Amino acid sequence: MGDFINPLVSQTMGDPSQVDEATMKRLLTRKAPHLANPGSVTAGNLYYDASTCAVVLAESVQNFGRYSQSLTNLQMGGVSNVTIPNSSFLSGMYLYMQLGALPANTFAPRGWALNAIDNISFILGSSNVSQVNINSSTHAQMYLANAETAEKRNLLLRLAGDEIQGAQIAGTVNEAYVQLQLPWSRISAQMKKLPIDTNLLSSPVIVQIKFKEPKDFYTGSGFAAAPQAFLQARVLACQIDLEDKELSLKVPMMRDPSMISSYPFTYTQSFPIANVTGSPLVPSTLILQGIVNADLVGIGFAVLRADRASGGATGAQPLSPFAYEQVKDVLLQYNGLTLYDAPGKMAQLYDAQDMGGSSVLPYSVVSAGGAGPYVTTPVDSYIYFIPFTRIRNTMFPDFFQNSFRLANNALNLSFKTPETAQYVCYVTYYYNAVFTIREGQSALVIT
Repeated sequence: MGDFINPLVSQTMGDPSQVDEATMKRLLTRKAPHLANPGSVTAGNLYYDASTCAVVLAESVQNFGRYSQSLTNLQMGGVSNVTIPNSSFLSGMYLYMQLGALPANTFAPRGWALNAIDNISFILGSSNVSQVNINSSTHAQMYLANAETAEKRNLLLRLAGDEIQGAQIAGTVNEAYVQLQLPWSRISAQMKKLPIDTNLLSSPVIVQIKFKEPKDFYTGSGFAAAPQAFLQARVLACQIDLEDKELSLKVPMMRDPSMISSYPFTYTQSFPIANVTGSPLVPSTLILQGIVNADLVGIGFAVLRADRASGGATGAQPLSPFAYEQVKDVLLQYNGLTLYDAPGKMAQLYDAQDMGGSSVLPYSVVSAGGAGPYVTTPVDSYIYFIPFTRIRNTMFPDFFQNSFRLANNALNLSFKTPETAQYVCYVTYYYNAVFTIREGQSALVIT
């Protein structure tokens, strides 16, 4: 690898000027080597690059929720922008929501706040891309699959809004909490994620949140009388500030405009495939296309019965948005070459070797809409992930090593469903990517 230094092992402590200028320029202007070999985060480090300043936690102060911004549009179906000042290291971002009392014959499924998110997009300051989008299904898959155990996934769903069955007493406030899955956020305790230094940007970080329509939020004949807006919704940020601002990488980067800082993350593409005819006897075969010529680290997918994806125009359908089916006989082929063959439920055994606990997603299915009371039946849901890497982390959509590239040819994915019915398959492609920051501008690179 020549000049390669593992950016997360060989660290330059203190003032970055301790590194000679030639070495610094050479390392910072290389194509980010940590994409192929991300290593592991050492507690106390703040920057990814080998030649940049690494500041210990004793020299920084972390705060949760000091920055808080209320969403301007609380309507279901509405869009709001959140502006994060470019003044601190940015770690996690969290959404807090309040929903009013539900009327009779109305039901909101478990995880209603997570399901309420239709789309999240963001702009990292002044950038070469207008927006990076994460749609609802991909956001939910990343959030739930990044949790190490079934117990934790169950907790995340309940925190994201437990089941609500009307009629509730007037004045009741239903609360929910979700960590937004942005490049600088990770719910995993096992896979640490360094924050991003927004001081390096010349403009604030803009995050846009769009909510779903009421029909995708409630089920039941009374849903038209249910709240059409949230009582409150606000975003809170976890930020880190250096006690000595002179230790910021911004100082040497201002002295030398040619310097580049890189921030690695996982880029996603979302492909919801509707009208999938499923059968327990005959495999359903899907053609996966549109793959970027880049480091494809894996493909995730979840299969949901079509009549459970929305309450419908009259609220009569049994809305259960995360009741993903446990499919069987998963097979992925590329130009006739088998990449992944999991007969029966073998996929769960493949995942068991890389998980800290069960890979099951505990959920429940609600009875059809109409008049309450509603009956929910516990089910074991499942999010599938097919890795293309030699070394895989314990969580699904995070950093990987030794991924490979596919030409833009079709992949064939097949599986069998528990019933003969119509399904929706939510497919997500995961790529190694990096934001490079230079002279206050960020650029998205999918390598």
